[in-house]
Amino acid sequence: MSTILLRRHLTHHHDDSFIYPHLSLSTQTTLRSLLLSSLHKEPVKSIAKKLCDTVSELASAPLSDDMNSWPDLLPLLFQWVTSSDPRLQEISLIIFAQLAHYIGETLLPQLSTLHSVFLRCLGAATSSDVRIAALAASINFVQCLSNPSYRDRFQDLLPLMMQTLTEALSQSI
Repeated sequence: MSTILLRRHLTHHHDDSFIYPHLSLSTQTTLRSLLLSSLHKEPVKSIAKKLCDTVSELASAPLSDDMNSWPDLLPLLFQWVTSSDPRLQEISLIIFAQLAHYIGETLLPQLSTLHSVFLRCLGAATSSDVRIAALAASINFVQCLSNPSYRDRFQDLLPLMMQTLTEALSQSI
């Protein structure tokens, strides 16, 4: 519950209660570090997802305006998504999926890296949670690409995406 309350107090971008910009730079930096550290260590999946929501929502405003406002976030997400830890892979993919609409176009220089990450994470060797998170991240990222030639680069993911969806549906029956 504290994660939800924190998110509500920090991230209401469209009203006067958005307190994050009023915090000192050192407080903002400390807060971001603590959020990422908590996310890295959180063993309870439902709490980790709420932390992902908080990180994504907090990052969405600054990252859409200035990629340098949270300089360690994207490198850390790429580190986590390429790690051997399925929990960290899933967390990073959840955040990528949530941020795609805000920063998708800014990730164009990493297009081939994202493609290979999504391809690897959609592969059968990873956990179903990672594959489902990769499916969501892939879909959200492709949707935000305005250039059809960029979207076409991800067509080879379709068989793995369909396989992931089929497996997820058959497991829930």
